[in-house]
Amino acid sequence: MRLIFFLIGFSLTLAPGEKKEKNFSSNWRNQTSGELNISDSEYQSYKKGLVLYYISNDNENLYLDLKIKETIEQTKLLKIGMNVWICMNGKSQKKTGIRYPIGSDYSGGRRSSSTQINAPTPLSMAHTIQLIGFNDVQPSRFSADNTDNFRGKAWYNNDGDLLYSLVIPLAKISQLDESSDKSGKISLGIEYGVPPSMGPGGPPSGYPGGAPGGGAPRGGSGGGGGGGRPGGSSGMGGPPPTSAGSQALDNPVLFWVKDIILAKK
Repeated sequence: MRLIFFLIGFSLTLAPGEKKEKNFSSNWRNQTSGELNISDSEYQSYKKGLVLYYISNDNENLYLDLKIKETIEQTKLLKIGMNVWICMNGKSQKKTGIRYPIGSDYSGGRRSSSTQINAPTPLSMAHTIQLIGFNDVQPSRFSADNTDNFRGKAWYNNDGDLLYSLVIPLAKISQLDESSDKSGKISLGIEYGVPPSMGPGGPPSGYPGGAPGGGAPRGGSGGGGGGGRPGGSSGMGGPPPTSAGSQALDNPVLFWVKDIILAKK
C-alpha cells in the first residue's frame, strides 16, 4: 500500500513539470542601425560554440544575429548559402523562409581559376536575399541592403569572426501558418551549408548559373573567406582561404530555436 501511495505522489510531482512549456525569450532591441555590440556571454550557443546566436526584436522587426568563429563554418555559409526558416505554428517546417546569403557558388559571376587582383570574394557576393514560400511578397529576390523589407548583412570583425545580421519585418510574417493558435510564438530554423533546392528542371529561377557542373562545388578555386584579414569598409576582406576538404563542406548545419516570445518595451 505504501508503494502505491509513493507512486501516485511521484507521478503527481512530475505532472506539472511535464506540462510546463519551454519558451525562448527574445531580447528587446533599442538600437536599430549600426553594428550591435554583443558580448560572447550574451549569445546563445549551438554545439559548444559552433554557432553563437542572438535573437532580439523591437516593435517592427525580429533580428537574428550570428557569430561564427570557425573558418570552415564561415565557408559553408558564404559559399554554399544559408536559409532561415520561419514557423508560427509550433512546428519545424522548412516551408517558408529567407535565403541569405544565396551563396557565392550560386550567385553567378564566379571567379576564374586564375588570380585576379579585384576578383570578388564570397563575402563581397553576399548581397542578395531570396524569399522562399512568401507568395504575397514581391519581388521574391532583391538587394540585401534595402531599407523597407527583409534585409541582411555579413562582415568580419577584427578577430576574423564572421558576423551575420538578418532583419525580419514582423508585419510580413504575421499571417504565416494560418493554422497557428495565434500564441505569438515564432520558431526559426537556422540552416547553412545547404545548396538551394534543385527541382527536376535544374536550379530554380533567380539563381543565375545554378550549380556549376550540376552540383555544389566543394573546395576548388576561390578559397573560403577571401584573401587577407578584414580591413577597411569595402567588405572584400576576410580570413585566409580555407584548405578544408570536401568532406567538411558536405556537412550542412540545421538547428531550430522554437517558441520564441517577443520582448516588450
